[in-house]
Amino acid sequence: MNTYIDLLRDEVKNGLGIDEAIEKLHANDFTITETMKFLISEYDLSLAQAKVKASENPVWNSVVESSRVMQDELVDALSKQS
Repeated sequence: MNTYIDLLRDEVKNGLGIDEAIEKLHANDFTITETMKFLISEYDLSLAQAKVKASENPVWNSVVESSRVMQDELVDALSKQS
């Protein structure tokens, strides 16, 4: 029996674009990390490329923004310790 990933792999072989794949993965409750792993394996992207592609897609805006706030707070806290 095919899993959703197997079906999506078939779509990639038939020309599914990266942004479309990201949106389909998001719509099927895959995490941003799982999405990046898929992009690496199916589109032969590096980790850095997959991170950029996933984080620049509008479906992940809320996750990216939440992460950015947390990173900024961490940098502020660490700089105050120095």
